[in-house]
Amino acid sequence: MSKYSGGGNQAAKNILDCIIKNKKIINNFEIYIIARYNFFKNHKLPKNIKKIYIPNIYYLNFLIRWFLLIFLSNKNYDQIYFCTNIYSPIFKLNFKIVNIFYDNQWKYYPQNFSSIRLLWIKLNILLSRVYSDKILCISDFIKNEFSKDDKKFVRVYIPIKNNNKSLKPKIVKNKFILTISSTLPHKNLEILEKIYLKNPKLNLPKNLIIAGVGGEKKIITKKKKTIIYLGKISESEKKWLLKNCEFYLHPSLYEGLGMTLIESLMQNKKILCSDLSVFRETIGNYPVYVKNPRNIANWKNKIKEIKKYKIKKKLISKITRNFSPKIISDQYFDIFQKMIK
Repeated sequence: MSKYSGGGNQAAKNILDCIIKNKKIINNFEIYIIARYNFFKNHKLPKNIKKIYIPNIYYLNFLIRWFLLIFLSNKNYDQIYFCTNIYSPIFKLNFKIVNIFYDNQWKYYPQNFSSIRLLWIKLNILLSRVYSDKILCISDFIKNEFSKDDKKFVRVYIPIKNNNKSLKPKIVKNKFILTISSTLPHKNLEILEKIYLKNPKLNLPKNLIIAGVGGEKKIITKKKKTIIYLGKISESEKKWLLKNCEFYLHPSLYEGLGMTLIESLMQNKKILCSDLSVFRETIGNYPVYVKNPRNIANWKNKIKEIKKYKIKKKLISKITRNFSPKIISDQYFDIFQKMIK
């Protein structure tokens, strides 16, 4: 896992953290973590956690996982293999298998992937469907995309914690709007450039900050407005940006959950975002939504609306509770317990 802010990496880290800190889990299960050498090098773990090292080479790493349980299986114990992704072993033996499905991006935006990567994803989804005992989906939206009726699929949200550390990125100045996103096409960042640089009458803050994995660091200035692409940021920098932005923008066309929206809620921020069904599910009526997020006029109208929007702290508290690490780790425990009974 990287130290930088990226949705998949951070989701997996949050899941691991909440599991190894849950007293019911650590008191009832002996925990082994199977991970690459780089992971153990960069992460300190409690002494009671056992470690199994596998190579850093990506595809070799997952080929080993296909066969690894042959060497770990023990009929004297109830055993669960929990992978925080789509990759399932093909030899289960005594193990119950749990996987997590995050999204269907490969299906709707295949242009984001190489042909080999697409085949790899499809193969592993198929293997998970065949061999997994439980597949956890990070939203009802994703669960329904894969299966509405199969009891193997269960919705469990990603645990999201409020990071205590805060670090200001060097080139950022005060008074800015924020977007945290990769630069993949479906993130719809081009619409922000068109709105921000070509509409001076909107009276927006001088700076728009776009941060996240992918793309190059760059600064675009036009008519006294500046867009700063920060590239990769740390979790501490993300906390500072969320805490100090004027409001949070999210123009994406497709998401499995929308972690940064929930993280911005935890900082009591206004949110202006695309009107996606998954956002309606996870954060309800809190944001100002933009229908047809490819339409510039729709964004311009809603930007005027967000300026008058009042922050609703009681609603924020109610929404963010659904993503509490304690509540979600207890859900994991209940799933594990039912699997071994």
